[in-house]
Amino acid sequence: MHLHEIIIEGFKSYAQRTTVGPFDERFNAITGLNGSGKSNILDSICFVLGISNLTQVRAGNLQELVYKQGQAGVTKATVTIVFDNMDKKSSPVGYEDSDQITVTRQVIIGGRNKYLINGVNAQQQRVQNLFHSVQLNVNNPHFLIMQGRITKVLNMKPPEVLSMIEEAAGTRMFENKKEAAIKTIEKKEKKVEEINKVLNEEITPTLEKLRKERSVYLEYQKTQTECDQLARFVIAFDYSNADRAVHESTSELQQAKEETERLKLTSRNKESKAIDLEQTIAVLAHKRDQESGGSLQDLDRHVADLSKELVKANSAATNRKEVLESERKGKASLLKARKDLDAAIVAKVGEKDSATAALQAAKQESDQATQQVEQLQRRAHGFSSDNGTGRVKTFADELMEAKQDATAAVTEQKEAKIKIAHSQSELVKKEKDTKATEKEYSKVQTELEQCNASIASFEAKLAEANVDPKRESELGAAKAKEQAIVTELKDKCDALSAKVAALNFNYSDPEPNFDRSTVKGLVATLVTVDKPQVNATALEITAGGRLYNVVVDRDSTAQKLLSNGRLKKRVTIIPLNKIQGSRLPQDKVKLAEREVGKENVSLALSLVGYDEELEAAMTYVFGSTLVCKTLEMARRITFNNNIRARTVTLDGDVCEASGTLTGGSTTPASSSVLNQLAELQTLREQLQTAEARLKKITEELAALRAANERTSKTSRDLDLARHQSTLLQKRLQQNSHHAVLEEITRLRAEIARLEQVLVDAAAREKAANARSVRIEGDMQSFNSKHNSEVKKAEAEISKAKTAATKAAEAAKTKQGQLEMIELELTELQKELAQAIEQLAQSEQAIEAAAQEVEQAETTLAAKREAYDAAKLDLQRKKEKISATDSEIAALTREAEACRKACTDADIDLKKVQHNVTQMQQTLKEATKLVERLLTKHEWIATEKAFFGAKNMPYDFSEQDPEAARRRLLKLEETQQKLQKSINMKVLNMFGKAEQEYNDLMKKKKIVENDKSKIEAAIQELDVKKNEALKKTFEQVNRDFGSIFSTLLPGTNAKLSPPEGQSVLSGLEVKVAFGGVWKESLTELSGGQRSLVALSLILSLLLFKPAPMYILDEVDAALDLSHTQNIGNMLRTHFSQSQFIVVSLKDGMFNNANVLFKTKFVDGVSTVSRTVQLQKQLPRAQQQNRGFKPVPAIASGSNTTSAPAATSAETDDLLNDSEEDDDENMPKNKGKGAAKPRSKATGASQNRAAAMRL
Repeated sequence: MHLHEIIIEGFKSYAQRTTVGPFDERFNAITGLNGSGKSNILDSICFVLGISNLTQVRAGNLQELVYKQGQAGVTKATVTIVFDNMDKKSSPVGYEDSDQITVTRQVIIGGRNKYLINGVNAQQQRVQNLFHSVQLNVNNPHFLIMQGRITKVLNMKPPEVLSMIEEAAGTRMFENKKEAAIKTIEKKEKKVEEINKVLNEEITPTLEKLRKERSVYLEYQKTQTECDQLARFVIAFDYSNADRAVHESTSELQQAKEETERLKLTSRNKESKAIDLEQTIAVLAHKRDQESGGSLQDLDRHVADLSKELVKANSAATNRKEVLESERKGKASLLKARKDLDAAIVAKVGEKDSATAALQAAKQESDQATQQVEQLQRRAHGFSSDNGTGRVKTFADELMEAKQDATAAVTEQKEAKIKIAHSQSELVKKEKDTKATEKEYSKVQTELEQCNASIASFEAKLAEANVDPKRESELGAAKAKEQAIVTELKDKCDALSAKVAALNFNYSDPEPNFDRSTVKGLVATLVTVDKPQVNATALEITAGGRLYNVVVDRDSTAQKLLSNGRLKKRVTIIPLNKIQGSRLPQDKVKLAEREVGKENVSLALSLVGYDEELEAAMTYVFGSTLVCKTLEMARRITFNNNIRARTVTLDGDVCEASGTLTGGSTTPASSSVLNQLAELQTLREQLQTAEARLKKITEELAALRAANERTSKTSRDLDLARHQSTLLQKRLQQNSHHAVLEEITRLRAEIARLEQVLVDAAAREKAANARSVRIEGDMQSFNSKHNSEVKKAEAEISKAKTAATKAAEAAKTKQGQLEMIELELTELQKELAQAIEQLAQSEQAIEAAAQEVEQAETTLAAKREAYDAAKLDLQRKKEKISATDSEIAALTREAEACRKACTDADIDLKKVQHNVTQMQQTLKEATKLVERLLTKHEWIATEKAFFGAKNMPYDFSEQDPEAARRRLLKLEETQQKLQKSINMKVLNMFGKAEQEYNDLMKKKKIVENDKSKIEAAIQELDVKKNEALKKTFEQVNRDFGSIFSTLLPGTNAKLSPPEGQSVLSGLEVKVAFGGVWKESLTELSGGQRSLVALSLILSLLLFKPAPMYILDEVDAALDLSHTQNIGNMLRTHFSQSQFIVVSLKDGMFNNANVLFKTKFVDGVSTVSRTVQLQKQLPRAQQQNRGFKPVPAIASGSNTTSAPAATSAETDDLLNDSEEDDDENMPKNKGKGAAKPRSKATGASQNRAAAMRL
């Protein structure tokens, strides 16, 4: 990207629209009298680039940039820069598609400042990003070189010069950040010291004190817990004795009552059975008489009809199977087609790969042909190319390099021969030394091989056993972890079970062999709630007291429980065979959903899960109530005349159709009974899963330990053999024979390497000598036969261009073939996709046909079953008539036996009733004692089920109750003593203090880790910074010397560290004249010092070149010869960058390809443009290179171009233009008046410039 032209309107001295350009893409110069506006052109460039410090453009604010600050009728300043973006390699990021980039900046008096990119408004940051991406940062302008900057460089000390190198290398920013990081680390060190002080002086002593107090408190808690457990144990023992007495009396009374009821039932049953048998006899006699009639004929016709239907079903099933087989055959053909397509795609992909490889080869051949053309073109002008680096070298350079390579190869051969002789003599000595120690070394080596064989044997045995030594510890840790989880889940289950213990329905069997499955339980335990956290409160309010009703299978079971179940509290029982639930009609539910939205209302019954047999009870409890999200929705539904249903909100508010409104829930949803039951069920499932995992781990661990026991001896033998092997290896290594063998191996390898080096060096010497002879011959041939060589080179160039064109056409053909293959591959892939889709449809059709076959077979099986059943029924009817007579006789005998059993039961009943009266008196006395204990200790009601149970806290067989009573008295005395000195808040205090301690330690660890990481990163980056700095120094130093020698021929310059110091300490500027290095820059003249500073600045810029450089009168302190050298240097070293130079000296701007001259006419600056390319080349070179001189002069907003002319005419035009410019200059006669140049002087300078080129 380079600057093409500048359009200025209303900016500073340019009142009218002025176009400056087009600029040359390499070297441009601006000249003119002081105050004519030449620096304003540079200011306009900085203005568009987005300069923020306006003092650098000689303005206090943006308004001062407008022509006469708006007082002459011009109210805005506009500058547009047009950049040529044809070279995409140097294009700004994001603008690769634009061949031309136009950037405009405009400031209006009293208005706003705006930017435009390609005619579109843009933010300032976007403009800055555009220029920063091509190294044009106007606020840190390395591309802008002012005269003051040169003076500043001359006064720099060694560290300051080094900082310029660091800035060019990009490491300066790292140094600044490193210093900031070190300061931060020092601050953090102080903070860590403060933390350590707080830890040692405050937190740690406090933590130790609280730890001791916690131990005392835990001991107190442990004792208190034991007291509570022992107290309950003793009370439970007393209650169990009393309750046992009650139960024994109750059991005897119950048995007597049960015997009474059994005898009554037996009497009634026998009486009822006798009556039933007599009725059955009468029915059988009547039935026998009827079945001998027409029922057999009807059944026979029904069997015939079923036989016909069976035949039809069999035919339908056969047809469906045939359809299924046809679909399967179609699928097989589709699979074959897909397989063929897959194979075709694979083949086509192979063709694509081959075509791609052929295309790459053709492109490579084309590139090689192009490179051959370029090489031949260079050789045609007397140069040859270095194939390794691509740099252009002269024949003299190549000849010197070839001779140097030959000399280096000879030196390397001599060194290699000396080293080979030395190594061979050492090898002979070492081989003699090995014979004396070889016997002992072989013996130890044999022992080591035997030991390694034993190790391999032991390892094979262990591998067969397949025992992992780490697995046992892993399983042990896993077992401990799972045991902790199981314990924790059990504790949670027990705690939650205790909370819902009131939901346990305890009763005694009302009769012997009572079926407990007929008692279903409380309603709360029979339902599962969908989203208990949300719906639990509403459902509990909906159910109310019915939530604690007991559900049984029938009313007789309820009667038995109420009469003989020994219930401890009043309960309401719901018999499933009698209960009639009221369910809200479905049309009202739909109406409610339309009223407030389906997601905002639900029937309470739909929010609970239950078994199907409980349908009636759940409808009775939840069937008539709607659950709503908010109270407003509940009111709308309840008081809707078409609904009028009871509603409950999620918060517990109740709306009745009668008009009453009950307040919200008083307990949170998390403490509701239904929510606790759901949580308990989840915990039990987790506990079951954890116990299964624990069992599996325990079994695996036991098996692993048994296996480890079997392999322990082999492991010990293996460890012993390994230890012995290690000792033998150390003996071998410490043996002098081993060291000599290693030295012999090294010497042989060194001799082989040196022999190869000798061969390689000889080959390089031969090649270098041959290259020297060839280059000398080429030089002589080139010097003697220049014209013939040029013609020959042109012929070769023509031939190479033809080959390059053919290679490019071949690459284009290969590209077309590749595109055709890719198109065919795409079509095959489409066909494969269609085949896959058809295959999926076929599979669906097969699945549907299979379902139809299954349905047909099911229908066939049903028809066959119906036919077989009807046929069997017909056969049984015929057999039954003959069996009825014998059955009637047997029933008559059984009825007579029932009458006799009824009489015997009545006699036994009277005996049992007399014993019941005596048992009731004994039970009354024992019950009073149990009630007194229950009244005093309420917890007995919830935990009495565990009294005396095995492996429970109340296991009286495991612990002596009397010993527990004595232990209880002793612990109560201990508790009274501890209670006086205990700190009840110690657990909270200790937890808080320990948390603070852990937080401090964690923060301290983080700070220490961060410090280590930062220090490691700084050390690593320091190494990389030094490497980058040295690399930059080498390149800048090389360019510095080259540029200075161009500016001042016969001299040299370099950067070197001060005596006794390194490059990283600082750099000094050294200058040499005629090979003699000056001690100080003070020995130089002012102009020479300026050239030194300018060379250093340009060498730094050359390290990372920008697309454009601006030099503002950098030659002010130089004479004409030095100025001329600056122009030559810019052409030589900055061939890839565009230069805009402001200068008042001919020696500078005569080197420019385009010259712009500024004038101040009628208070307004104007610009004229002159093309100077012809003035810099001899006429012969102009003709050879095909230049067409086109002088052009631009003034104001108009640009005129003269027609093509000869070289002589061009010189005259340029001279005339210069004379005209001199005539138009103001006739100043004062001290600063400019002297006009004569025509002869301008022509002589042009000829001198041509001779120098």
